[in-house]
Amino acid sequence: MRKTSNMVCLIFFCLCDLLIGVETIEDFSRFDNPKEVRSSGRKIDQWMIKTTFHPVNKTGYEIITDHTDKTYINVLSKLANFHGGIVRSVSDFKNFKTKACFVAIAPRKLTEQTVLNSWESLSSLDSDLQLDAYVSFLYASDLSGLNALVERTIKYQKITKPKIVGMGTYVDQGERSYGKLNILHKTYKDSFSSIVSTDRDIKPLDKQTIARWSPAQPMGTIPHQNSIDEADILLVFGHGKADRLCGYKVSVFSNLNLNNKLVMSGSCYSGVKFNSICIDRGAIAVYSHLHLNTGFSRLYPCLENLIKGKSIGQVQQELINTNLNFVKPNIEKSKKRHLLFVIIGDPALQIFY
Repeated sequence: MRKTSNMVCLIFFCLCDLLIGVETIEDFSRFDNPKEVRSSGRKIDQWMIKTTFHPVNKTGYEIITDHTDKTYINVLSKLANFHGGIVRSVSDFKNFKTKACFVAIAPRKLTEQTVLNSWESLSSLDSDLQLDAYVSFLYASDLSGLNALVERTIKYQKITKPKIVGMGTYVDQGERSYGKLNILHKTYKDSFSSIVSTDRDIKPLDKQTIARWSPAQPMGTIPHQNSIDEADILLVFGHGKADRLCGYKVSVFSNLNLNNKLVMSGSCYSGVKFNSICIDRGAIAVYSHLHLNTGFSRLYPCLENLIKGKSIGQVQQELINTNLNFVKPNIEKSKKRHLLFVIIGDPALQIFY
């Protein structure tokens, strides 16, 4: 087991709007259902979700896949064998059954329907509308990327004591994301530093670098890559599109060293291209979203739980179970954007301790 006192966490922010009455993590209210949110009168930037434990079977590891190519099956079998589990083939991810504690969904294509079908199957294992397994996804852009993910997962050793680097763009008047950066500075103290790309003169926070940027043109180079290359965690907040995140071309992330890093993105559409790029560049796990979403209120509790030592699969399960409280009972007719958070990686993997 490897110990380090210099784990680095990288966070991307898109700076806009205004944080009111929130100066520390403790100032955020936490809710697990919409009724509490409505009765509290708290605004979207003043609360985050409260996740809770939901029991699962104590043993068992299954990889559920629609891959038919034997070379893909062989790669997945390496990870299943490592955990003493099995690989099970399905034609699609709707209505499968499992009794395993850990379930890895390994799709040929990671689509919204794949994700929703998986949640429907795992929430139908008993009478309640909750996922009854610790779950995540195994996905890469090609066979080589998937094999590399499996190999580094098998060899991975847990780490501790994060050092955090934040990065973002200041594009609108206001202090909302500066407020988040301040909050994270206060939370992680000397372990936190940040890089902000901006088109105007702004006063940097402590341990913060300012880089000039033109909002009309997506940035093609990420500054201070040496700090980023040394990171162990990459968190991405801010406005996103399929080909652009927080002012940067998504392709730029292909230049980064993400070896064994946890990547977490609260940006919209980060699950379209960005997540597979990160896996191909060596990430051990990637948290992302396939559509429009609220970033910090969902992402921070997941980061917190991962740092506490929960497995990737448990964090994914608790996130979706809480989000299910915010949608109608029928997943197909719900506000599905709440359910399109996905984590790529081994569901049994504990990244921190």
